[in-house]
Amino acid sequence: DCYEIWCFLVMKRLIAKVLGLDLQKPNNHVREDKSKMLNTIVKSEMTHVIEFDNVKNGDKVCLEYQHTYNRRTKEFSTTTTEQRPDIVVTIKKKDGFVLTYLYDAKYRVQDDARDGDLDEGVSIDVADYPLPDAINQMHRYRDAIYYRDYVEAPLKKEVIGGYILFPGDGEPADVEVSKFYQTIKEVNIGAFPLRPNDNENRKLLEGFIRELIETKAK
Repeated sequence: DCYEIWCFLVMKRLIAKVLGLDLQKPNNHVREDKSKMLNTIVKSEMTHVIEFDNVKNGDKVCLEYQHTYNRRTKEFSTTTTEQRPDIVVTIKKKDGFVLTYLYDAKYRVQDDARDGDLDEGVSIDVADYPLPDAINQMHRYRDAIYYRDYVEAPLKKEVIGGYILFPGDGEPADVEVSKFYQTIKEVNIGAFPLRPNDNENRKLLEGFIRELIETKAK
């Protein structure tokens, strides 16, 4: 899916920007086997990984495309059905604490009420909305994916939040008061509009990534 790949590359640039790393220069603080990206696109069962060093505090930031969670995966797994979010961001703190955030890229917006119930007071003529089932998918991801420190340890909740990336249009002021954006602060489930040449709304996603990397502790 071209939109998924584009969103992944945008996330890569935004994370590097927040960390102050220049992707155009050889840099040992960014580790990526670029030769494998094409294989990931051609073979849907493969994943692509980019690792970043946070030189300010020693944390590690990992960006993955098409990461698979199932019963066989070791640290992060699901005890029910296989889960495969489009994009995964994992922040590994120096003390070993792990924060995981999931993103799904959905190249659709809600056309009218036939695509799902609209929230009270919502006008899709003012700002585009993601499909309700896309938001619900993020709840399912968070409920399904668990973390285990070691084989005998009990399962723990691993995923902090889940977010939809969609090609929505609208003024940033209208997006910021939308229900799908407000619920990010309320329950860490929501959506970000992301389109080429829409730099203003992209700042919302950039600011959120900056908050995760620089200030989020739980």
